[in-house]
Amino acid sequence: MRKKFTYYRDWEQMPLALRSDEVAVLLSENVQTIRKFAREGTIPGAKIGKKWYFERDTVKKIIEGSFTRED
Repeated sequence: MRKKFTYYRDWEQMPLALRSDEVAVLLSENVQTIRKFAREGTIPGAKIGKKWYFERDTVKKIIEGSFTRED
């Protein structure tokens, strides 16, 4: 069963920590690809239990093209 995805009007309405499925939608990627990037360190994230979480502001920078690994 798929989880319901919540759509937000702007970045400030989003939670500070985004799940991997939410990041996949925002980046137009597959969820498994996002998890792979997290394991490799391409996208900084935190694994809590079995789930990956990502900072909202980091994802925003990736979309805007201003993300660097030093951030």
